[in-house]
Amino acid sequence: MSGRGHHVVLLTETLSGGGATDSDALIPSLADHDWSRPFSVAIEPLRDRMLDAIRYGQLPWGIRQGAIAYRYSKDGGLFSDWRKAARPYVETIAGVFEPDVVWATFGNTDTWNIARDLAGAASCPWVGDIKDNWQNFIPKGFRRSLAARYRDAVHMTAFSEGQLREANLWFGQEKTVLYSGFDEVLLKGSEPSTETGIRVVLTGSIYHEENLTVLVRAIATWIETADRIGAGEATFVYAGNEMERVERLTLPLEGICRRELHGFLPLKELYALQRGASINLYVRMPGSFIFHHKLFELLAAGQPAACFPEETDEALRLAADVGGTFHSCRDEAAMCRALDGALSGTRIRPDFDRLRRYSWAGQAVILERVLGSARGAK
Repeated sequence: MSGRGHHVVLLTETLSGGGATDSDALIPSLADHDWSRPFSVAIEPLRDRMLDAIRYGQLPWGIRQGAIAYRYSKDGGLFSDWRKAARPYVETIAGVFEPDVVWATFGNTDTWNIARDLAGAASCPWVGDIKDNWQNFIPKGFRRSLAARYRDAVHMTAFSEGQLREANLWFGQEKTVLYSGFDEVLLKGSEPSTETGIRVVLTGSIYHEENLTVLVRAIATWIETADRIGAGEATFVYAGNEMERVERLTLPLEGICRRELHGFLPLKELYALQRGASINLYVRMPGSFIFHHKLFELLAAGQPAACFPEETDEALRLAADVGGTFHSCRDEAAMCRALDGALSGTRIRPDFDRLRRYSWAGQAVILERVLGSARGAK
């Protein structure tokens, strides 16, 4: 959006160990900012021991449920420590930056609460974005009443068609699908990989451990039964935030193939890893996560990709639209076939022109249209 000429302020919590934006310096910083890039405002939440205990699972069962209910009833969310800390920033942004529209992502209700605070202070409309499905993230007794609080949003964007349908159960606003997208740098190619042998690359979260257990069993079976894999030729590679769990759950691969485990990687390094893969894998979490944006990222890497368990009809339709080699695996046997296909070298390259529509730049065109329409709404 900044690259398309819009002035963007990005308001977030501070990251772990990251510094907060100086509220006293906010006015001159806004005045001097180069708007070819977003202006980032990082806010450190006020310390709230009860909220910390709720979010980090430090309360006994029963007491935790009561504490959650109390906070939703009292504050409307579980991140009110961030909302309270944001108030002086909200007043400054409203008065100095004077936003035309506010756009806020639901992963927690306080993101929307801050959006409403800012829109009210600036007398402008706000648009709600749905990344996580309401039904799975809001306690049962609060879903309808909390949803009613946000009826003043003039429009909503949704992470996928699946998220849009789920949101329709709770919110009456008009909605537009806006995929999370990927960096177009993935489509620009890279230096030839210097890696040798077969590289099975898994990225992202693993969610339920039993799914990774099945995946590991399939990889082991495939390596042990594939005639064309010599000793030491195959490497299992992981990159993501769950390195310790993956290290433990992939112990059965010891002696069968090499293991190469990474934590969270900068995008440039992650993309290089994915482009050098023989096959890219990800683990789905059916139910809680309706759509996994990892699909676009891995197709853009240009190598065969596969997931376990099997994907939704929406994801399969999108994969078919852009082309590429993608396997939706329902069991071990299907994953072994996907791995064997990667070994055989048979693959279809995606249509990069079609895939580009789902990049960050491609989806920004849709967001620009949505926010432009919302700008004049009451």
